[in-house]
Amino acid sequence: MGERISRWLFFGMAWAVALTLTVPVSSQGKGGGGGGKPPKGSDDTDPPPAVTDLGTGLVTTNSVELLWTASRDDTGDEGSGAADSYDVRYSTDPITDANWGSATQAQGEPTPQAPGSPETFTVSGLLPGGTYYLRLKVADEVPNISDLSNEGSALTDTGNWSIEVVDSGVFYNALAFDPLDGNPSIAYGSDTEANFADWNGSSWDIEHVDSGATDVDHGYNSGGVPGMAYLKGGNRKKKLIFAERAGSSWTFETVDSGLSAGIELSLAYDDNGNPALAYENNGLKFAHWNGSSFDIETVDNNGVRPSFASLAYGGSGNPAIAYRFQYDDGTEALKYASWNGSSWDIEDVERGGRFKGFRANLAFDPITGHPSIVHLAGPSCSVRELRFAGWDGTQWNFDIIDSGPDCVSSPSLAYDAAGTPHVAYGKSLPGIGDLRYAVWDGLGWVVEIVQSLDGGGARPSLAVDSGGVPALSYRDADTSAQLRFARKNNP
Repeated sequence: MGERISRWLFFGMAWAVALTLTVPVSSQGKGGGGGGKPPKGSDDTDPPPAVTDLGTGLVTTNSVELLWTASRDDTGDEGSGAADSYDVRYSTDPITDANWGSATQAQGEPTPQAPGSPETFTVSGLLPGGTYYLRLKVADEVPNISDLSNEGSALTDTGNWSIEVVDSGVFYNALAFDPLDGNPSIAYGSDTEANFADWNGSSWDIEHVDSGATDVDHGYNSGGVPGMAYLKGGNRKKKLIFAERAGSSWTFETVDSGLSAGIELSLAYDDNGNPALAYENNGLKFAHWNGSSFDIETVDNNGVRPSFASLAYGGSGNPAIAYRFQYDDGTEALKYASWNGSSWDIEDVERGGRFKGFRANLAFDPITGHPSIVHLAGPSCSVRELRFAGWDGTQWNFDIIDSGPDCVSSPSLAYDAAGTPHVAYGKSLPGIGDLRYAVWDGLGWVVEIVQSLDGGGARPSLAVDSGGVPALSYRDADTSAQLRFARKNNP
């Protein structure tokens, strides 16, 4: 189950996942099998053709089902019969001719069928939550060995989470649930792409939105219309763009310009379905749609630089922003700004030292209407803490969810309808670590590992569906910067 910091009873619904992959093959036959014609002598030097359509079916916690079309005995003779044997291998590293011999050989491969027949074989004995690369080779009775098949990878189920690959080549991502049909969607981007993935009930529909997007956020208005905000353009010349789907296409508004790279932005909708944004551009800014354009105002600019803005609307219908603030004396603070109907009330939630308010993320408890904030505090990995600040109506109360010596990073906070907070975050040293999930059980935080990967590069985005089931989108930097979607099983 993962690391126990406290207790929690999970409830909800299970969610099944199937993953499709392309896979490579081994270079030596294992004997046995029938070649489909009388054995030939050693003068036969023609190997079977390589398999080129290797894919996967069912993926479980410890197995991957492989699917392919049977090859034939000779490459140069299309009328030759069945080959003699298959050699299937797998590894946690990509398989090439150079490292084929060190890859693990599967056991019990099937005897080749007649050419063109569908083949299936399940590779078992794998570990949960692992990325595996698979390839196969075909042998005749000599044996002459085919070239490697096509290569692919599969992520085995963690058991507690169903995980699937949505896309690749991704850096920024944001997850939300459609309030009308309850399906998840993900806005995501890189320097060259701004895309939107929408779950249709059985697969992801992916559409290209714009030519490039960084620092993406995503949400829905009350009518189920999706919107996304992102930065676009060159360094220190970026534009803040808001895009909203209108029927089958997207409309675009330039909210602000002249922004620097690396700015964190936050999107939220008010009770009337109007979008609003919080971001940094020579001060903490708040932009709100008035029906025809965005009104922009400065919320705070009395420090060196406000950053990591996180915007949310409370039960009162008023906006609030959590953010990191650097004072002129070098101290830093987690700050909270709330709109009182005519102006912004601003307060220090925590102040002192360095890295207070780093990666701040704000959400409101739907039962009490009170705000909560997760953020990182501490100048280095060895002492950095993932902290939770919750307002009780009178004061802010604090908890430590996780801490060093490994780095904690990129927290994302969401509440379920029962008022329980959920947090996703990374914990890692460079190149290694975990994507983690924490939930409050009434007495403390229960933490578990979603996937072992470079947690610092995961940039998770957490949301909870209407049934109380947590889900997250994230980036697997270890595997082609894949965009992945994970949903809790039996919470």
